[in-house]
Amino acid sequence: MQETDLSLKKIAKSVCKIIYENKEGTGFLIKLYKDKKELKCLMSSEHVITKQMIELNKTIDIKYDFEDKWIKIKLDLNERYIIYNKEIDITVIELKLEDEINDEYFLLPNISNNMEYINKDINIVEYPEGNKICYSEGKIANINNNELIFDSSSNLCSSGSPILIKNTVEVIGIYKLSNIYKDENYGTLIYSIIQLLQTKNKIYENGDYYIGEMLDDKSHGKGILYYKNGNVLYDGEFVYGKKQGLGKRIYKSGNYYIGQWLNDKKHGKGIEYYKNDNIKYDGEFVNDKFEGNGKYIFESGNYYIGQWLNGKAHGKGIEYYKNGNIKYEGDFVNNKFEGNGKYIDKSRNYYIGNWRNGNMHGDGIEYNLDGNITYDGQYKNGKKKGRGKYIYKDGKYYIGQMRNNKPNGFGQMYDKNGNVVYRGHLFNGKYQGHGIYYELNGEKYIGQWLNGNKHGEGIEYYKDGRIKYDGEFVNGKKEGKGKYIWKDGDYYIGQWYNGHKHGKGIMYYKNADVKCDGEFIKDNYKIDCVIF
Repeated sequence: MQETDLSLKKIAKSVCKIIYENKEGTGFLIKLYKDKKELKCLMSSEHVITKQMIELNKTIDIKYDFEDKWIKIKLDLNERYIIYNKEIDITVIELKLEDEINDEYFLLPNISNNMEYINKDINIVEYPEGNKICYSEGKIANINNNELIFDSSSNLCSSGSPILIKNTVEVIGIYKLSNIYKDENYGTLIYSIIQLLQTKNKIYENGDYYIGEMLDDKSHGKGILYYKNGNVLYDGEFVYGKKQGLGKRIYKSGNYYIGQWLNDKKHGKGIEYYKNDNIKYDGEFVNDKFEGNGKYIFESGNYYIGQWLNGKAHGKGIEYYKNGNIKYEGDFVNNKFEGNGKYIDKSRNYYIGNWRNGNMHGDGIEYNLDGNITYDGQYKNGKKKGRGKYIYKDGKYYIGQMRNNKPNGFGQMYDKNGNVVYRGHLFNGKYQGHGIYYELNGEKYIGQWLNGNKHGEGIEYYKDGRIKYDGEFVNGKKEGKGKYIWKDGDYYIGQWYNGHKHGKGIMYYKNADVKCDGEFIKDNYKIDCVIF
């Protein structure tokens, strides 16, 4: 509804009244704006209000309904008054209300096909563009669906403008008329009704109102429900006061719905739109919620096509990226991936397996964009956890316990040819704890590890099984006490540092019945050793 129509309804609702020396001026209120400090009243010819009455009285009573309820407005004037065509234009310095004005609007009955108004005295007021107001008095001679015969000798301003038809106690209707002409035979003015701006109406407690077809004082048939500020809330079909059939619902956010209704709820096929007119949801509804099959488009541009239950994605469905590539295809429960499904990330790597509460959970397999497996195993709450096979980019792989997406616990590491490289415990993908490491040349290490390095006590073996080193390690290097045995049988027992003989030690020679007891610096004698 246009703002002009609401202003006309304001006229219907309120009456101006000024009393001065037993003289009373009354009329319909045209405008009352507290913020703009402007008040206008339109008076009938027998109740002309005068400048003197306003100046002396300085109080205007506004009757805001037809139950003799009045509020008083006290005016502090700035000595500017305009009186013309029975209209008072008052600019005020301060506008004070002793009581708040009720924002509801008076209900307008329908004049079409209503014979009770025939031959009754009425006034017609026309409001064209600008400030000019045209006013006429007379009787209604006849009314039908598209023609109103008004018995009057005076013409209105123009055709095509909204007009207010009223008698002394109520507003009959607001119409937009055209083709004003005079009937020479009857001496009357005939108006063709081109648009009925208001039919029967209903006002709700929250200020929202309805204009349209009625039955038993309820909205029934086609009509429009408005917010109290005049914006359309619903435009469509009603059945006994409830939205039912086809209709358009506009929300305060600007989003809107067009589709089927049942018992005041979205029910059947329909489309929800964002306020920018882009589609939000296109599909089926049950009791105001998405249910059945439908397509939902996220504000990001991603979209979902599939089954719905109780307003949520539920059942089989496919979620797409905004470019049309599939993001997820499989089972949904309460808007989340759950059951079996395939997820494809933006790099086109993908996962096939079990889901729970929107996360990978249970058994599943991850693939790279070439279709090669990168992980085959168990998941918990979206992370690799349990037993699995993790394959690295260089081809080596791990089989064992996983936690937090990394090898954690006991497992085996293999090279790309399938040879065992390490068997033991790992922490966050690195050797840690007790483990066995196998060299490519057949030698091996059995002992303690920390952060991927030999650390603590351990033994190195030649490939034939003989001990190579038995002692202590720090960060992957021999350090502390240890015994090193060369292949020819010579051996050293003593201190080590950073991988070298360093400190006190004894060197034993197999082929000579001698030994050297002394101090070493980086594998060399610090001083000549004592030979025994």
